[in-house]
Amino acid sequence: MRATARTSLLLLATAVGARGVDGSAPHLGLFLALYNANVATDWKTVASAAKRVPLRVVVVPPGVPAPDPDWAPAFPSAAEFRAGVQMLQRSGAHVHFYVHFRNVSQACCVCCNSEAQLRRWIQTALAAAPFDGIFLDNMDMDINPYTGHTGLELYTSTVRYAKAQGLEIWSNGPQVRRDAVYLGEVDL
Repeated sequence: MRATARTSLLLLATAVGARGVDGSAPHLGLFLALYNANVATDWKTVASAAKRVPLRVVVVPPGVPAPDPDWAPAFPSAAEFRAGVQMLQRSGAHVHFYVHFRNVSQACCVCCNSEAQLRRWIQTALAAAPFDGIFLDNMDMDINPYTGHTGLELYTSTVRYAKAQGLEIWSNGPQVRRDAVYLGEVDL
């Protein structure tokens, strides 16, 4: 499947309570996983749509692992990437960057399960572009084998750090509780 087809198929969920690009009352919007870096093509199409539909867009910044290493983006220059994020924002989209916690019960890497690594990825992303928020994916760790802490402790620590950087939080996985929005852990 081509990357552009993936872009249109990777619609994650609807964003309840999103405001219109003109600041109007809350109404239905979209949360779009834009996991390519085609800033001159696909991102322009999404920017055009964001002028008409409230969008929260998730992108993978350079230096932060993609959701699937088999289809990691081919990045443009640093300046083009930053300009692409800013173009999306000027169109009315809120742009979040992707970070994942891997399920440690599955065969995988050992890169992702430490607070220090997640903080480095946040700093890498913020150096690449002025993001509005972070999308924390794969919140499915029970006990972190590297620290002995629970996955929820790592998640909570990461959220606090990201919020201190001024980022909105969107999350996916079993660590995300229904009441998290009331506790200030997740922004909706």
